[in-house]
Amino acid sequence: RSATMHNKTYPSEVAYDAEPTQGQSILPARRRSLREEICYRVRYFVNAYPVLYIPIVRFRHRYSEDRVVTAETDLVIEAFGRTGTTFANFAFLAAQRRRIRTVHHTHAAAQVIVGVKMGIPTLVIVREPEEVALSHMARHRVSARPALIAWIRFHKSLLPFCKRILFCRFDEMTRNFSPTIQRLNERFGTNFEVWQHTKE
Repeated sequence: RSATMHNKTYPSEVAYDAEPTQGQSILPARRRSLREEICYRVRYFVNAYPVLYIPIVRFRHRYSEDRVVTAETDLVIEAFGRTGTTFANFAFLAAQRRRIRTVHHTHAAAQVIVGVKMGIPTLVIVREPEEVALSHMARHRVSARPALIAWIRFHKSLLPFCKRILFCRFDEMTRNFSPTIQRLNERFGTNFEVWQHTKE
């Protein structure tokens, strides 16, 4: 059986939209609404605080093992939204020859914090805020200000735990993900299989 068959946390039931391609307008097809921006602000505020976020996510994703960190989780792979966690999770799981449980794609600092406090190996991918803001403006139909504020809040919330998290730059991950997995093993004493990165 293939590695991805063993590692059932990818793909998940949630569909992820592609980012705007080169030449595609970053402006939304319809005008932003006040309701959408308020919902966005509330969502990314709640996501930063475990006391607010975790009860919600445990109920909402009570049947999904890849959305809620538990004692059975082997690795947390997280980032602020639109930062490449789809690729990171797929590449990581594709390299594994045994069943590995990852938690990913919540884009919540609260999930990272809980994982760290539980002693679970945690990888956080970081992308330049300007690039992320443009992507959020297109997908979530918000202005630049709330997107940048949310980006800052996400990473600021993790600062007290930074020595217990492995951070990886977005461009580093997409260029060659293998060293990142090696660093995970060195940092947390794990023995994850290393992704064999190719030009393709």
